[in-house]
Amino acid sequence: MALVLRTAVEDCIDRLVEAFLGMPYMFYTEGDLHCYIYHLMLMDEELSKPVEVKTREGFDVKSILIHKEYPTKGLYRRHNDRDSEIVRKRKKGERVSRGHFDLCVWNPLHLEDRFFRASGWKSEEETLIAIELSLNEHWKRAEYHVQWDLLKLNDPMNSVSYGYILFFVREYPYDRSGLPHDYFIQRLGRFGNESKTNIIYVENEHGKKIKGVMSNTRFRDYKRLL
Repeated sequence: MALVLRTAVEDCIDRLVEAFLGMPYMFYTEGDLHCYIYHLMLMDEELSKPVEVKTREGFDVKSILIHKEYPTKGLYRRHNDRDSEIVRKRKKGERVSRGHFDLCVWNPLHLEDRFFRASGWKSEEETLIAIELSLNEHWKRAEYHVQWDLLKLNDPMNSVSYGYILFFVREYPYDRSGLPHDYFIQRLGRFGNESKTNIIYVENEHGKKIKGVMSNTRFRDYKRLL
């Protein structure tokens, strides 16, 4: 079942990538990317078919496996864009919070053991697949956004079996900013050894189209960019 769901998700990712490469200005904000792939996932029979889950009050209800902004199980202390860390034990008075995945697919094998929503993270549904998206990040923040996403996706507490980071760049003003045209690829290259997480890079620069992986994982026929 996990393979079926993973294949369906990767089909949707590939269709989003091709849509962006074909018409990048169809997406006004990162939120448009979220909506587009969420729609694709909703149209997939396996991802959107009804499943039975329990509420914390003990009622059996119908839901689906895909959800936006689903909370992580791990707690995090986020000082700023450059410094985020996992918190295992909270000190008295310390302010920490759970993160959220842009999109997730619940693990169908644990639906009966968990709850639709619970007061404690241990009882909530398990995330099998999680997707994080970025669009045209400012060059000073691009790598920190990815670093934060990797922190959530690779935290064992969150039990993500298949994680995807989709990084989109649309006609960035390289010449005006003085940055080399492979700037984002070079900066993100240091995350390439994150073996568990697919980092997929997509760029449309005035008709010059790039798509590939920035990690050691394989994704379809996408080439490794570094």
